[in-house]
Amino acid sequence: MICSTPKRDLEASSGAAPRSRRARHPKKSRGVLCKGVRVKYAFIHAQRDRFPVLMMCRILEVARSGFYAWIHKPLSDRAIENERLLELIRAEPVNDFETLDFSI
Repeated sequence: MICSTPKRDLEASSGAAPRSRRARHPKKSRGVLCKGVRVKYAFIHAQRDRFPVLMMCRILEVARSGFYAWIHKPLSDRAIENERLLELIRAEPVNDFETLDFSI
């Protein structure tokens, strides 16, 4: 038999999610810690006048050498190629339905 309290019954009937009284795990926050490596590098770059780069890289768990490589080349080869292809696609005129083949 499952024992429940009136408060739990009220929350279950109202559809409200139960509240946790524990603190959230810091790595599950929506801050910089859970973002991608490039976002972390941008954060380090913005804060490098205030804090040592080595310390921020350790805290954010990124390689310091990766940060310095990112400074010289912030976009990956794939991102550069994607931008080039996107420009080509946008420059190509669309011939409405003439280019589409709907034959079965």
